[in-house]
Order: sequence, then C-alpha cells, then structure tokens
Amino acid sequence: MPRNGEARNGKPHELSGILHGPEMKKRVDTRVPELDGLRGLAILLVLLFHVGMLKASPSGALLDPVMRFGWSGVDLFFVLSGFLIGGILLDNRDSVRYFAPFYARRVFRILPIYMVVVGLYWLVWCIVPLRHDLVMHAGEPMPLAGYLSFTNNLWMAAHNNMEVFLAPSWSLAIEEQFYLTLPLVIRFVPRRWLSVVVICALLAVTSARSVASAFGAVTQVQAYVLPIFRVDSLLAGVVCAMFVRWERGKDWLTRWGWLLIIPVAIAASAIWAIDLALPVRWAKPGAPIMRYGLTLVALGYASLLLLALARPQWGLGRVLRSAPLRFLGRISYFVYLVHWGVLRSTTVLVHELAPHSGANFMLAAMVGALAITFAIAELSWRFFESRMLAIGHQVKYSTPPRVIPAKPVGIGLKQPGIIATGESSALSQTSEAA
Repeated sequence: MPRNGEARNGKPHELSGILHGPEMKKRVDTRVPELDGLRGLAILLVLLFHVGMLKASPSGALLDPVMRFGWSGVDLFFVLSGFLIGGILLDNRDSVRYFAPFYARRVFRILPIYMVVVGLYWLVWCIVPLRHDLVMHAGEPMPLAGYLSFTNNLWMAAHNNMEVFLAPSWSLAIEEQFYLTLPLVIRFVPRRWLSVVVICALLAVTSARSVASAFGAVTQVQAYVLPIFRVDSLLAGVVCAMFVRWERGKDWLTRWGWLLIIPVAIAASAIWAIDLALPVRWAKPGAPIMRYGLTLVALGYASLLLLALARPQWGLGRVLRSAPLRFLGRISYFVYLVHWGVLRSTTVLVHELAPHSGANFMLAAMVGALAITFAIAELSWRFFESRMLAIGHQVKYSTPPRVIPAKPVGIGLKQPGIIATGESSALSQTSEAA
C-alpha cells in the first residue's frame, strides 16, 4: 500500500507540472471539483443551520449537532474565498493591468444577481399595502444605501440587529471590504515580506476579537459582523494560497499532506469541547467560541481544503467530487442570497395555512421550497450569472498569469496543472457568496 504520499511505484506523488504557452488556454475553463464540493458543503451547512433555527427538525434529530454547527459554513466560504481570490491576485501581481481586470470581474460576478434581489424587494416595498406582508415574509429592510454600498454589516453592528431583509449579506459585505485592501497589499508589499504581513494580520484580527470579547467592549453581533474581527478566515485562505505556490509548500503537500488530518481533528475536537452554538445568539460575552473558537474553525477548514487538494484520491475527495455537492457549489451564490427569505416565508405560510402541523410537515415544506429555489438558481446560473461573468472576463490581465497545480496528482492519475485565474479558482465558483 502507498504510504507517506508515495505512489504505487514507490515514488512520491508529484505536483502537476506548470503549463505555459498554448497549453495555458486549454486549462482556462478547468474546474477543480473538490473546490466546487467544498462550496457545496458550505451552503449545505448554512441551509441546515437555518432550517434548525426555524424549528423545522424534530427534537433530538441525528442532524442536530450538524445544524447547530451549520453557522460555520460561512467561515468555510470565507476560507475558500481567500484561497481562490488571493490566488488570482498572487498570480497576477506583476501584471501591468492588475486592478481593472480584478474589479471588473468582481463587479460582474457580484452585482447583477445581487441587484436583482435587492431591486425586486424595493419594488414591492414601494407598494405600501404590501409592506406588512413583505416584512413578515422577508424581513424589514435596512437603509437602501447600506445595500448599495455593501456596508450592511456596519449597520447591523451599529444597531445590534441582524433580523433584517437579506441578512446573510453581512458576510458578502465583509468580503467586499476585505478586497478593497488585499489587492493593494499583494501588489505593493515586497514578496519576501508578504507572508509575514498576512500572518501577522491574521494574528492581529484574532487578538482584537479575543480581547474585545473578553472585556465586553463589543456585543456578540459586533464581534461577529465587523471586518476587523472576522477577516481571519479570509486571511487563512490567503495563507493557503501562498503555501501552495511556495515550492517547499508544494513539496510538503506532496510528501506529507496526509498529516493535515491532525489539525483538522484537533480543530474539530476543540470546537466540540467549547460548544457548537452560534456565537451571536447563544454564546455568553467572552465565550471561548468568540475569543479563539472562530479562528480555530477557520484553521480547521483551511487544513481541510489543503487535505482535499493534497489527497484527492481519499474518501474526502470522492465525497467532494460527488454530483450533489458540486451542483450545490455551482449555484451557491444565488441560494445563499435568497435562502433565508425562502425559509422564513415558508414558515409564515405553513403557520397561516396549517397552524396545527408539526415539525415534520414544516421540514417537508422547507425541502420543497428549497428544491424550487435550487431549480431557479440553476436557471439563473445558466442564463444570467454565467453570461455576466463572461462579460467581466473580457477585461484581461495584461500578462499571461502563471499556471499552478491545483492539487497533487492522485494515485494512478496524471493530471496537468490548472491556471489560478481559471473559473475553478475564481469567480465561477462564486467565491463572493458568503
């Protein structure tokens, strides 16, 4: 049996070679299925959490622990986003045209469907007789300026309130705020200092949240939605992106990547020990989950990501490559934006139309509503979002990006590298989703 990363011929698995020239174009549209699967896992966790929040599962259900920990799906989104978008910036940092392509692609990925959702809500909001029903089903709106400027998380922090329309957009706002600064850091910080700066920033964010939470200087909502306390997960993803581009890092993953099981297990055990509950709603001020637990979650997911890429032939890789998870990963951005409104509206309708129904009926109604949402999301991706994305990708980086291996070659497999700015490593995986 192969061991310590060795193939059946006794030689270590090698990371795929770097492609150049004509081969690069062939790999532009390559997707990394494990990354699609991780995104699918993230949205699945979020969905299970919110279903559990709305009491749509019978008491004592086997999925209860997963539902309680489902909030961490957002952190997995963050790690993936840092890894994918950070990788794009790293691979194009020397391009003459650097900022314009990056932000053009972000705009055409993020704004179109987001503005459709916000616009439809405000269109109905303008019909005064429908406002009461709209609030009941989708939540009361924040100021429109907050949605348009992606400062909704700042409004939530200032008002200590997340019970609003499009509440999940707080995480989208954090990402957009983070990507106002990260391109500058990667562009202008010298290479020899870049990893030091990113790791120090990660430690600083963790320390700031820990101290502020321990001394009660912030509310749980503020510690949860303000970027200064939450970008540690994004930074963990950026560290992963730098690691797989470092020659020694690639060699370590090739030979010893299986050791990543250890940090994954340690993080999982620690989070289980200190409580799985969502910090915002149930944790006491200064609870361990707020002080250092969120960073443990981020590091655990970062290790899981690297493990999936380093050992794709393992069971984890096979699960992540499964069709259901990859499907969810593809439509995750649309689903993330609308799922809370869909679930909340379903709850209201069931209570109105079948007030004496139990949890099983409610769960069935939610599953049906989500199935319809998935179908609409697939149509949105095929006929709207992907076309907007293609427009954004017409703005090219001025120099060909480096092509890097997405993962070490698995046992018995020979797979070329993929380019870091391809769809699998960037916007088509909707890394802006969470």
